[in-house]
Amino acid sequence: MRLFSRFRSALLFNFILVAVVPFSIISFHIMVTMTRNLEKEITTKHLLLAKSLAREVEHLLNEPVHLLGQIKETTERRSLIGEEQINSYLDSIMVHYSFFEMIQILDHNGTVKYVAPYDFDYIDIN
Repeated sequence: MRLFSRFRSALLFNFILVAVVPFSIISFHIMVTMTRNLEKEITTKHLLLAKSLAREVEHLLNEPVHLLGQIKETTERRSLIGEEQINSYLDSIMVHYSFFEMIQILDHNGTVKYVAPYDFDYIDIN
């Protein structure tokens, strides 16, 4: 009986050694590999999302920048628009483009010459 018990214990130990240990090692290896792959996938998706967001922000900011360039060119050329019409021109831009809250045009000394929406209190402020 005792021999049978020892044989049984040895057989059980060998089974555990042969079956469970390799299974544990393989499981650990699979877990590490899947974790790395998942991290790479998440990193790639975040990078794509960041690039997409950067393109959207650039697109959103390009229109106001181009419009400011147009305003500068229009107000500097006195042949296109008279000096008395600049404030109404700026007001019309404020009506059509909602991304500006206020537009101020300064002279070379830093004094406000034109403002939209028009407010007399802002004119000639340094």
